[in-house]
Amino acid sequence: MREQLRKLLAPPLFPDDPEQSRVASLLNTLLLALTTIFVVNTAIAFFFNPAPEAFWLNAATVVTTIGLLTLLRLKYVRAAALITIAVFWLTVAGLAILSTGLTVTIVTSFFVLIVLASALTGYVTTIAFVVLTLLIGSLTAYLEITGLLVPTLPGTYLVNTTSAGGNLIVLTVVLMLTSTALRRALDDLGSKNAALEDARGSLETRVAERTRDLALAAEVGRRLSEVRQQEALLQNAVSLIQERFNLYHVQVYLVTSGQRSLKLQAGTGQVGVALRHQRHTLPIGPGSINGLAAGQKRPILVPDTATSSLFRPNPLLPDTRAELSVPLLVENRTLGVLNLQASNQHTLTEESIPAFETLASQLATALENATLFAAAQAARADAESYLRRLTAAGWERYLNAVDRPQQIGFVYDNQTLTPLTADTPPADPAAHVLQVPIQVAGQTVGAIHVANTAAQDWDDDARALVTAVSERVARQVENLRLLEDAQRFQAEAQNAVRRLTRQAWQEQTAAEKIEHGYTYDGRQILPLAAAADAAAPDDELVHGSLVVRGQPIASLELAGAPTADAQQLVTAVTAQLSTHLENLRLTAASERALAESQRRGEELAVINQVAQVVSQQRDVDQLLASVYAQIGRVVQMDAFHVGLYNPQTGLMDYPLMVTSDRHEQIWRATLHKTSNSYRVIHEGVPVLRNLTAAEVAHIRATRPPTLFGEPSEQITASLIFVPLRAGERVAGVLSVQSYALDAYGEHDVSLLSGVASYVSIALENARLFAEIQQQGEKERIINAVSQRILSTLSVEEALQTAVAELGQALQARHARVELALAAAENGRGAAPNGMPS
Repeated sequence: MREQLRKLLAPPLFPDDPEQSRVASLLNTLLLALTTIFVVNTAIAFFFNPAPEAFWLNAATVVTTIGLLTLLRLKYVRAAALITIAVFWLTVAGLAILSTGLTVTIVTSFFVLIVLASALTGYVTTIAFVVLTLLIGSLTAYLEITGLLVPTLPGTYLVNTTSAGGNLIVLTVVLMLTSTALRRALDDLGSKNAALEDARGSLETRVAERTRDLALAAEVGRRLSEVRQQEALLQNAVSLIQERFNLYHVQVYLVTSGQRSLKLQAGTGQVGVALRHQRHTLPIGPGSINGLAAGQKRPILVPDTATSSLFRPNPLLPDTRAELSVPLLVENRTLGVLNLQASNQHTLTEESIPAFETLASQLATALENATLFAAAQAARADAESYLRRLTAAGWERYLNAVDRPQQIGFVYDNQTLTPLTADTPPADPAAHVLQVPIQVAGQTVGAIHVANTAAQDWDDDARALVTAVSERVARQVENLRLLEDAQRFQAEAQNAVRRLTRQAWQEQTAAEKIEHGYTYDGRQILPLAAAADAAAPDDELVHGSLVVRGQPIASLELAGAPTADAQQLVTAVTAQLSTHLENLRLTAASERALAESQRRGEELAVINQVAQVVSQQRDVDQLLASVYAQIGRVVQMDAFHVGLYNPQTGLMDYPLMVTSDRHEQIWRATLHKTSNSYRVIHEGVPVLRNLTAAEVAHIRATRPPTLFGEPSEQITASLIFVPLRAGERVAGVLSVQSYALDAYGEHDVSLLSGVASYVSIALENARLFAEIQQQGEKERIINAVSQRILSTLSVEEALQTAVAELGQALQARHARVELALAAAENGRGAAPNGMPS
C-alpha cells in the first residue's frame, strides 16, 4: 500500500532531460502542497465563513490542482506548468477585480505566482506575468480609490490570516525547492565536470597509447614490406612485434593446403624453435583461440587467462596471462593467424585490437606479396630457362653443319680479316686474352677473344668496350637468325598452302569428274579429248598459267602470234579466271561440308529417336519396325533384317526382314560358316562389303540362290552387318543392303553400330520383360491351383480339382491323376490299372 501510494505521489522522471525532471519534481510538490492547503481552506470556509462563495472557490481550486496533477502524470510538464500558473493567476486576478480587491491574500498570491513562473516556465513567462500583475494591481487600486469597486468578499480576519500564511508557506516551499534544485544541479555539474576531466585525461592516455600502437604497427609494417622471402618475413615479423610491443611471446600460424588446420611457421625465442621442430598444428574451428579466430575470421581476445574457458595452457609458455589471436585476411580469405601473448593480465584489451588488426592486415599483405613475388620469380626463372632452351635449340638448328658450319667466326690480326677454320692457330698462351661471352637470352652462343701482347692487363674501359660490342653482336646475330627462321617458316607455309591447294583441286576434279580441258575452234567449245585438230607450234601460242596461292592448277593457250598485247590479255584473263575458279571450288567445298553437317545432324537425330523409342517400347515387333523406319531416313537400303542367334541350336531367328519395302514372313535359318552373319556372330566385328561391278555381273551370270528371295535380276551390291551385343555375348545381327554400287562407307558402319547398341539393350529388356511376365503367369496359375486344392474337403475332391485345373491351365487334351502304392508294398509286379512300376 505504501509503495503504491509513493508511486502515485511521485513525479514523472526524464532520464535524458534533467531540467524537465527538475520542473516536474517542483511542480509535483507545489501541486500536492496547494491541494493540501486548499483542502484546508475549503474546510475553514465551510465552517467559519458565512459567505458560500469562499467555500465553492476553494473547492474549485482543489479540483483544478488535482486535474493539473493528472496532466503532469501524463508527462505534459510544460503544459501543466503554464496552465497551473495561468489558472491561478486568472483566479486571483478575477477575485481581486470582482470580489475582494487588493487584500493581503490577493497580494501574497500574486507574489507566489510570479515566483512559480520564474521557477517553472523561464524568464519570458515570468516577465509577462509581472507586467500583467502590475496592470491588474493598478487597475484594482484605482477602482477601489475611486469607489468604483466595492469588495463584496472582504473576508474575515481569520480567513485573511490563514490565506496569507498559506501563501507565505507556499512561497517559502517554492524558494526552498528552487534553491535545493539549484544546489543539486551545481553539485551534479561539479561531479560531471570532474568525471569529464577524468575521462579526458583517460582518453588522452588511451589516445596516446593507441597512437603509439598505430605508430609501432606502421613501423613494423614498413619494415616487413622490405622482406620478400616468406620464412625470413615471418621470423622478422614475430621478432619485431615482440620487441616493439613488449610482449611475452608472438607466433604466426599459416593455413595448410587442405584448409583444415593451422601450422606454426614462426615463433619467438627458443619456444618458437621447439614448436616448429615439433611441427605444431592446430585444427581450424572451436578448440583453440587460434583455430576459432581462423574459423570465424575475427579477433579472439582473452584478457585474463585465469578466467577464460577458451584458453588452453601450453607447458612451454607458463607465464601467459593474456592472449590475442588476429586472423591474417586477404580479400576475406584466411592466410593464417597472428598470435600475441602477454605476461600481465589485461595487457591486451579491446582498445588494442584495432592496432593489431592493422598490423595483421599489413602482415597478410606482405605475406601475400611475398607469395606472389616467389611465384613471379619462379615463373620468370621458368620462362628464362625455357627461353634459353629455345634459343639453344634455335642456334643448334641454325648451326646444323648442313646449311652452314657448326662454328662461324672470324680472326683479325691488325692487317687482314680471315674466317675461323679448323686450321686457325690458337691465341698465343703468353698473351693477355680478354674473353667476353656472346649471350642471347642468357644462353651463351659464342664469345669474343681479344689478345694483348703487352705485359699489362686489360683495364675496365677496354672490358666495358668489348662487353658493349658483344651485346650488340648478340642482338644483331639473333635478329638475323630469327629473320632467316621467319623466312624459312614463311617458305614452308607457302609450300604447305600450295600443297593443300593442289590436293584440294585434285579432290575436286576427282569428285566432280571434271574434263581435263576444253578447246574452242572458232565455232564451238569441245572437250580437249574430243578435239581432233593438231596442236599449234609453241612459237605460235600465247601461254598463261592459272595460279592459285602460288600453285599452278591449269594453263591457257591462245593460238596466234605471241605479241605483248596478247600476252597481257592472256595474263589478265588467267588471273581473273584463277580467282573465279578458286571461289567456285570453295563454294562447292562449303556446300559439301554443309551437306555433311546436315547428314551428321540427321544421323544424330536418328540415334536419339532410336534411343527414345527403345526406352519406351516393350513389344519387339513394334520396336524393330520403328528402328527400320528411323534408319531408312538416313541410310539408303533395299533390304533390311534383324537376326537373333540361338547358340544352343545354332539357328538364327529373323523377327524382321524387309526386301524392297516388302515385309517377309518370320522364318528361321541355319548359319553357314561362310556367311557374313556367322563371321559377325563369332568374331563380334562389323562387316562392310561393297562389291565391284564385275563381281555383281558374275553373280548375276551364275544366278546363285539368294538368301532373301530377291528377284534374280536384282543383286545385292553393298551390304553392312553389325553385331547386336548382350553384354559380352553377340546375340544377333542387324544388316542393311543395297542394290547400288558403293552405297555404304565407314560412317554408315559407325551409325549402324550406334543404333545396334540401343537395339541390343531394348531386345534384352524385352526378353527379360517377357520372362518376368511368363514367370508371373506361372506363379499365378500355381497359386490359383493351390488355393482351389486347399479348399477341398476330401481326397477325391482334391484329386478331381488338381487334374481339372492342370488340364485347363496347360490346355492338355488328356490329363489323369491317381493314387497307388508301389509294387514292393502291395506284393505285385505292377501298379494298379497296369501302370509301369
